[in-house]
Amino acid sequence: MLLFSYSIGQTSKLEVWKDTTIHDSTRLKALYDFAWILMINNPDSARSLAQSLQSHSILSKSKLYEAKSLLLIGMAFSENCNYTESEKALRKSINISNLIKDKSNESLAYCNLALLFFRNGDISRAFDYNITSLKLAKEAKDYLALTWAHNSLACIYQDRNEIINARLNYFKALEFAKLAKDTSKMAIAIGNIGTLFDFNDIRQAECFEQSLVWSKSINNKKMEGYILRSIGERFNFLKQYDSAVYYFNLSLIKAIEMKDEYQESLSYGYIGNTYFLAGKYNQAIVDLNKCLMVNEKVNDIDIYSQVYNYLYKSYKAIGKTDSALFAYEKYMFYEDSLSNEGLIKLMEKKENELRFKEEKEKIKSDQDIKNSISQQQIQKQKIIRNSFIAGSLLLIILIVVLINRNKLKRSIEMEKMRSRLSRDLHDDIGSTLSSINILSRTAQSNLQNYSNVKTKESLEKINERSQRLLDSMGDIIWNINPGNDTIEEVVNRMREYATTILEAKNIDYTFNFPNENMEFQLSMEVKNNMYLIFKEAVNNLSKYSSANKANLSLTFNEKFIHLKIEDNGKGFNIDEVNHRGGLNNMQHRAEEIKGKIKISAVIGKGTEIELILSRYF
Repeated sequence: MLLFSYSIGQTSKLEVWKDTTIHDSTRLKALYDFAWILMINNPDSARSLAQSLQSHSILSKSKLYEAKSLLLIGMAFSENCNYTESEKALRKSINISNLIKDKSNESLAYCNLALLFFRNGDISRAFDYNITSLKLAKEAKDYLALTWAHNSLACIYQDRNEIINARLNYFKALEFAKLAKDTSKMAIAIGNIGTLFDFNDIRQAECFEQSLVWSKSINNKKMEGYILRSIGERFNFLKQYDSAVYYFNLSLIKAIEMKDEYQESLSYGYIGNTYFLAGKYNQAIVDLNKCLMVNEKVNDIDIYSQVYNYLYKSYKAIGKTDSALFAYEKYMFYEDSLSNEGLIKLMEKKENELRFKEEKEKIKSDQDIKNSISQQQIQKQKIIRNSFIAGSLLLIILIVVLINRNKLKRSIEMEKMRSRLSRDLHDDIGSTLSSINILSRTAQSNLQNYSNVKTKESLEKINERSQRLLDSMGDIIWNINPGNDTIEEVVNRMREYATTILEAKNIDYTFNFPNENMEFQLSMEVKNNMYLIFKEAVNNLSKYSSANKANLSLTFNEKFIHLKIEDNGKGFNIDEVNHRGGLNNMQHRAEEIKGKIKISAVIGKGTEIELILSRYF
């Protein structure tokens, strides 16, 4: 399968770098371009230039080219199969690119990080990084980055055998490569498109031929190697084994010239596989072992798996039982290493062990095979039985934990309610306040014809404060009532309170409350604090803002509830407020329900208060 390649530029870029009369940014760009060119056929030299670029970028305090230099360093390390250092450099490049908002470079760094994990068999992480790369490339509207991202994503889809998605992304890569005028990426895209056709389809040969022409035109040896190996695969399928070996050897020569151990390892593997298919088992063993020797530096798990599989079959074909068993055991080990999913991994490991036993016994005798099959069935039944028992125990434990948790939660809620009621309603405060209110009104009525001003003022204060406490009592009773626990009830009470207060002050107001049916429940604590924050904000608006317009809104989505109170009043400076009791109360109530409250005020322009809280507190 074809993977990645690099853009070609003019070698005169290095001459620009040497000209010290040119501005630093121009010289840094020239060095970057030249290092990028060398990446195609000489990654070691590219890394040396990239490290020089990094040093000069730091001296020039250019974060832009520091990030770009780290990208090139990471790419060069990856080409030399030093994946640890490659990942370090790429992640540093990503961090700096993100800091300076260079989405194009960040996209390329993520794309190369995806390639790194793809080569190591971690397809899931490779896919995630590739999606991030594509998103950044789209945001940057960078044709080159889009080409890389689509080509890389297509390779992952092809590895997953999702051919439709692979074809779609390869064609997008080709389209963007043409827009970017990048011949190298055009070659890689058309070559990869060819791999999606059947080997006996003439369109595949045409794609490979065009890719080879483009690669040679820009002297891209890496790409030539990819295409030559793909042509060899086609001849393999057509059972033209001599032609296949010829093209695989050409690919091997290119890899050795490039000092690309990964491609060298692949080429030896393909040559060995071809000899096996041709029935030349001894020659197959020679080349497959060469593949293993080179792959020790690359450490590609998939290559190990495939090579040991063909070594097992080759040794078995020539009757070398011990070598065959050793190779099969290695094959099973690396096959198991490719899996990474919990229980499935465990079951597959068990099945692989049993399959290994089966193959071992098959080589010895037919009678032993029957015994092995019987042992497999018994072992499998034990695994199923033990898994069922373990699952049942876990389910029982989970049920017990949930029951106890619910009991504890209900107990805590009841204790909170009892404490709240004992604080708010002790000594029959409601009836006492009602009596005070009635008596103060009666006394006021009796004093209408008298001139005792101080007595009237005192009674008015008693009346006002007792009325205020009665209102608070009404709020408490409303909050305790479980029938009022829906968001719809809260909205109705907010609307009723705001209407009364704002109309009394002749403030023009608008409600932006949801009109649709709202059925979700709120806890008593959330309901109470949310309403009291709203009440405090509206009360402050009417008293202090001098506003003539107000906007009250309540919106919600699947996760959050947003409550906002805005006015066009005189505003205030929050740091200069002397009496912060109301503001502190709102802040405290928001913290109690794990919400956030934002208070924004601009003198002469008005005030905005916004409460954000989780819908499922």
